[in-house]
Amino acid sequence: MIAITIVEREGTVLLLRRSPTAPWKPGWYNLPGGVVEPGELPHEAAARELQEEAGLAGVLLTPLTVSDSEWGPLHVFKTEAPPEFVPTLCYESDEFCWASTSNLPANLVDPLFEVLSSKHD
Repeated sequence: MIAITIVEREGTVLLLRRSPTAPWKPGWYNLPGGVVEPGELPHEAAARELQEEAGLAGVLLTPLTVSDSEWGPLHVFKTEAPPEFVPTLCYESDEFCWASTSNLPANLVDPLFEVLSSKHD
């Protein structure tokens, strides 16, 4: 089971580029998120991963959808980033960007094109 968060700001979403040494999909863009640990609820995992991967904590996570993925259920949440927020990257990522959902990078991890195109309106 996976939990991810769409972080929005001024009509854009936060994307994290996986570092060249990342064990999975190096160089690809991803949303903050990861595996729901045993005993953890999906929203708890989403909050933990958001803090670990982007340095964003204490924000309200709104559940959007649950869909199937190659890793099992994919729980998608969204939140609004404060205007002054600047991501603090962990070892898994080497870059971040704010992207419009109409102009997403081609190297975006599946199934995020679908998640972001139908996400939150």
